[in-house]
Amino acid sequence: MTHSNDSSPTPRLSGLLTRLIDRDRRSDYLVLALFAAIPVALSIPMGLFWSRATEREIAFKGYADAPNFWTLVFLLPALLWLIRWAMNRIAPVSREWPPSEEPPILALLDTPAGKRVAYEGLRRWVLSPRVATAALVLAVAINVIDMSGFLLADYINPADPPVGAYDWRNLHRSGLISPSANLLFALVAYTVQFAMVWLGCLCGLLLLAHNLYFLRHVYQRRWVPDGQEDHFFEINLADEDRCFGFREANSAFNTQIMLLMGGGLMMLFSRYQYSATWDEMKADPTAILPTVGQVMMVGGWFVGLCVISLPALVKLLPRLPFIGNQRASRRIGSYLLEFMSPRRWPFGLNPRPEEIAALAARFASHSFWPTGNNRGAQLFFFALWIGQIVLIAPPLDNPPLLAASVLTMGLIAWGAKALIMGALHSSLRYVDDGLVDPPSGPLPELRLPGRKLDAGIFVSYRRQDSAAYTGRLYDYLSDHVHRDQIFLDIHAIGAGEKYGDVLNRNLSECAAVLVMIGPRWLSSVSDNGAPRLADPDDWVRAEVAAALARDILVVPVLVGGAQLPSPAELPADLAPLCDRNAFEISDTRWDYDARRLMAQLRGALDARQRTAG
Repeated sequence: MTHSNDSSPTPRLSGLLTRLIDRDRRSDYLVLALFAAIPVALSIPMGLFWSRATEREIAFKGYADAPNFWTLVFLLPALLWLIRWAMNRIAPVSREWPPSEEPPILALLDTPAGKRVAYEGLRRWVLSPRVATAALVLAVAINVIDMSGFLLADYINPADPPVGAYDWRNLHRSGLISPSANLLFALVAYTVQFAMVWLGCLCGLLLLAHNLYFLRHVYQRRWVPDGQEDHFFEINLADEDRCFGFREANSAFNTQIMLLMGGGLMMLFSRYQYSATWDEMKADPTAILPTVGQVMMVGGWFVGLCVISLPALVKLLPRLPFIGNQRASRRIGSYLLEFMSPRRWPFGLNPRPEEIAALAARFASHSFWPTGNNRGAQLFFFALWIGQIVLIAPPLDNPPLLAASVLTMGLIAWGAKALIMGALHSSLRYVDDGLVDPPSGPLPELRLPGRKLDAGIFVSYRRQDSAAYTGRLYDYLSDHVHRDQIFLDIHAIGAGEKYGDVLNRNLSECAAVLVMIGPRWLSSVSDNGAPRLADPDDWVRAEVAAALARDILVVPVLVGGAQLPSPAELPADLAPLCDRNAFEISDTRWDYDARRLMAQLRGALDARQRTAG
């Protein structure tokens, strides 16, 4: 497959966003650090850095005593690094096709064509100029609101001089610096804060774009045209992890949780720079949140929690009117039908009630959160717990009160988590109890097309002959067969293990063997010039001979234009291979042939299992 330099007819990408999430732009960290250092450098000659006493004997709180500003020299580049790290794990979309690193949600798609369509769509959503513009508007609004208080009190309509202490925003009122110089410095300092706020808003909107794209592209019959099912994330009710088959993309969702927790720690640091003491809180309850900026920061935390929680709405999608699509019917059969394309719907046009009940039981056994309800419950609990601490910032000067407050907040978070999970379940009960209550015993027996195979598959190949083809087929098989059920030597044999013992053990346990035959499979020779297949100790010969000796499925897979050898060309123990129906995978129709091979493997192994049963 050839690489393209974004020559496909996709919308023009935002150059700024592309640069911001590009990990190779390491010089940006230095630029941001220098930018954040400008107010620090200005504060020194202006006398705004060190604390001192004024002529009025009122203490001056210097710039060095405002860590929320001077620490931005480190925090601003650190935030950019954190965004890049997170986006590289969630949606690395600034690269060519095929990307060197796939966005995790692409693992939920079966075909390369579907992956490419989804990749281009995700890139359009995440790198949309609207994301950067919305972040800019939010950052401007937040900073205007945050600055309005001090501008009004100290410059536009100044009241009496501050009581107790001057700070770097109003030192001009002490007469030690001119109002214009003081205002210029304050505006420069707030410009650095603006950059920090803009990056924070941008991070939240990037996650919002990713999560909305995921929800919008979970398969729903009401909005997916026939023939485009491969471009959407279709739930898999046969998933043994009971996560609809979405756990393969867990890094995209779990990284968001880590990002939220990391942001919470940074907010705690900021909050405790302005936190009130116990005496101050008793005297004035409003001292809990002393500034408008602190209030907005706490609000931003809970908005971030809502954004990261969006994937939990997967089960409720049929009742959500996305982009003009009407809600699905509340009848349980119609509700379940929304999630399953014709190729995966296990019934005909008139399913029996017991069949719908069995399907609903499968649906109910799966999680709301893509990586499991336990992980989702942990997210809500810890996020709500940290959120309360950020909101109230219990005083550090009263240890008993601090411990009691943190414990009480934990109990409240636990109860709130239970309410959230209960609300999600109640939303499904609104349709039918069968979508919520899984059976107490084993799940009902149900044939579900599209499930992953549990039968072991052994892949025999010769590296000098078909390594590239084998690796490509392995990647395709991994989407349809559990990886631990596929034996490929480079993945399955660990350091120090005996090669022969591992091969024999896996051959004895597998249900099918794929013999990869390329142009040099028959003619390959050893270092002394002798044909490899003529050597009884040749590993490929030993693998194929052992497979043929067992009553298992053996499929010669022809790649690279190879032909199946005749019995006369093979050693006696390999001659029965010619009696097996060979399957050719052509370079020009690889995807089509690979799907046919997978379908035939599935059918043959299912037939053998039914016969054995």
